[in-house]
Amino acid sequence: MLTIITAPKAFCSHIAVIQHNAIGSWKQLHPEVEILLFGNDEGIEAAAKKHSVTWIPKVPTNPYGTPLLSYIFSEGQKIATNDRICYVNTDIILFPDLIDAIKGIHFPQFLLVGKRWNVDIRDPVSFDYPQWKENILSLARNNGILAPPYYIDCFVFPKGTVAQMPPFAVGRAGWDNWMIYSTRKRKIPVI
Repeated sequence: MLTIITAPKAFCSHIAVIQHNAIGSWKQLHPEVEILLFGNDEGIEAAAKKHSVTWIPKVPTNPYGTPLLSYIFSEGQKIATNDRICYVNTDIILFPDLIDAIKGIHFPQFLLVGKRWNVDIRDPVSFDYPQWKENILSLARNNGILAPPYYIDCFVFPKGTVAQMPPFAVGRAGWDNWMIYSTRKRKIPVI
């Protein structure tokens, strides 16, 4: 199954709604999906409790206080109880077909990447409503904007695939391209 690792922003104003929607969608993927929230910004501990997920508060940062992805990827792979890891930004709603896509990959090592549709969702999503997925997909098709190819927001890989990562900071440019380059350089399939 899957362990999701992420580093949320502070849960303030509309960002809180966006991040709760994302985490709520991840909880709908499969009962065995594990979620690890890294960081100590405002509201992360409360969000972890609300969604019954794991909180890892102590994360090394750069001089500006931004969490380091190298630590999140390294610790995430150590802590994860599942053999497949997904790093995703905490503003991304995921759908259960991600699990089907992962199950269809039969390489011992791989890197599955995905970009996003930008959709303005202003209110909390009710995941108890059976049509929540269809409503969001319809909103994306009718009002969403597909992000350019260099916006890569979701990475799935087996434990051990991502090894030595430079000290990239969350939310800064270049690390996502490095991930793909490093994986291809090691002749691991990128999907």
